[in-house]
Amino acid sequence: MDYLYAIHRIYLICGTISFIYAAIWVTKRKRYLADALVALAPTSFFIYAIHRIGVTAVSKQILFFIPSSVWGQTFKFLVCPVITVFICVALYWGLKQFAPRLLRILCGR
Repeated sequence: MDYLYAIHRIYLICGTISFIYAAIWVTKRKRYLADALVALAPTSFFIYAIHRIGVTAVSKQILFFIPSSVWGQTFKFLVCPVITVFICVALYWGLKQFAPRLLRILCGR
């Protein structure tokens, strides 16, 4: 089981480095995409704060029909974070529209 922990840590380090390089590439070459990401900046703390409170479990349950094979688990591993971010951004926009005071409290503003 220790090797799974080590693989997970290596994945996190490689993913962080890849994300930094992707961000540099986007800001230099795809200005319209960089502008869209800047528009999502206010959601970053909200996503950080709420993604572990049930949203990750919900995103995993959405993919219950995927088989438990190596390829199925890899697919879930790659798709669950995307689903989690979409759910969190939708919650942020919903709270911003219908309960802005609550959103300010949740985000510490």
